[in-house]
Amino acid sequence: MRCSFQSNSFPRRHRFARRGFTLAELVASMAILTILMGAMTSVIVVASHAIPDAEDPVQTKLATMDVVDQIGRELYYATTITEATATAFTFTVPDRGHGAAGQETIRYAWSGTAGDPLTRQYNGGTVVNLSTDVQVFNLALSRRVGELQDMPSVLLMVNNDVTPSAQDLAKQSIMESWGFLVQLSSVQRTLAEQRVILQTSDVIYLAKDISTVPAILSTDPSVGIVCEE
Repeated sequence: MRCSFQSNSFPRRHRFARRGFTLAELVASMAILTILMGAMTSVIVVASHAIPDAEDPVQTKLATMDVVDQIGRELYYATTITEATATAFTFTVPDRGHGAAGQETIRYAWSGTAGDPLTRQYNGGTVVNLSTDVQVFNLALSRRVGELQDMPSVLLMVNNDVTPSAQDLAKQSIMESWGFLVQLSSVQRTLAEQRVILQTSDVIYLAKDISTVPAILSTDPSVGIVCEE
């Protein structure tokens, strides 16, 4: 019988040796990696420019438009304006259910100094900065006169309505040329007589040269009063 023995002193070599990167492959991969890193850097730079900047003119314009829209929305419901200057105005709006009972008072103001904020105050509470670094803020109040539905009637108070002066007649003539219905009444008439005349009048006009205050004024009349003086 024939036996053969193999010594384990020398390990068998692997049939396929493990390969590494060649210098050419390493250089090519580095070049590709450099290109990718450059592209990623460009994307980051473009994205950073797309982030809104507080000093961007476009963002400043949009923020200003938001403030103007807010003021316009609140002024739309204004019932009275108690303050109106070039840099501040105060007005009231009906109860909008914001926690306040009754009318709500709103005030917008700017100091007039460039760089100071535009502030808003609600019902006399804390003053809040609505917009910072305001350079110009100027208010102009415009009035619109509506057409009267009926001819207004004016009660012209004079010293003597039986023999009025030339000035009294001239005032009556001017008012009538404006379309008003003018009725003369003497300040010497009794309160009862003045009340009867007042029932057909829309406004009392007090001439500046009247000798005494009409008695009707002490009864808090329900019509408007214009004092020439």
